[in-house]
Amino acid sequence: MNTTACKGLRRLSPVSLLLIFLFLFTGMTARAQPDQLMEEGNAAYANKNYERAIEAYEKILADGFISDALHYNLANAYFRTQQLGKAILHYEKAQQLAPGDQDIKHNLEVAYGQQVDEMEPLPAFFLSQWWRGLRSRLSTNGWTIFGLFLLWVSAAGFLLWLMGKERKRRKQGFLVGIIALALCVLPFALAISRKSYDLHSKEAILLAPEAQLHFAPDTDSQVVLTIHEGLKLDLQDRISDWYKVRLPNGEIGWLPVEVVSEI
Repeated sequence: MNTTACKGLRRLSPVSLLLIFLFLFTGMTARAQPDQLMEEGNAAYANKNYERAIEAYEKILADGFISDALHYNLANAYFRTQQLGKAILHYEKAQQLAPGDQDIKHNLEVAYGQQVDEMEPLPAFFLSQWWRGLRSRLSTNGWTIFGLFLLWVSAAGFLLWLMGKERKRRKQGFLVGIIALALCVLPFALAISRKSYDLHSKEAILLAPEAQLHFAPDTDSQVVLTIHEGLKLDLQDRISDWYKVRLPNGEIGWLPVEVVSEI
């Protein structure tokens, strides 16, 4: 019988019991609120009340909760209301959190297909392209877990080398330990790179229906060209309320901060 726990519970003062109750209640309420809003948003979306769905999803984000499902649902709602820039932005955010999700990938491709500006992207250096492609295959946690797995394999190999009775097994253990130890560097490096990308991707989406790319960070400067909602940009620099951006075709110019949002 668990009599000790019962005695311990009886010794608690009324004030202590009240504090425990408030702590548990607060935790349950904080957890229930985003779930409730998510259900409300999903119900509104199912009823084709997309504006109400957006309101519910955005409130969850404002409260500090994020998930790939939340960004995906919000992107779908924005796409239904023909807000292409915000739809692409949240599809990109969802893909960051769940890089292997095929539904997100498909919808993102469809959304980019609606983008007005057709620009031939500059060919990327093959090593950079390979690194970015490999990094995007797993999340930060995924690469970290893979690295830890290789580290454990390495430890097991060295343990076999130290404690194995047969000479052949000891050699095999040493070889496995060395190879796994060398290989674990790559997933850890990818995890660090992925974390840095998630915190500051240096990529942004144009949210304004139309914007003028300026030659300098000044509204009176020469207009390089006009670009449209949903275009993906590389952020190069920032001066006051202006971003220096690079377009997919390599064109460089300046845009007001308020017309773009970093992924």
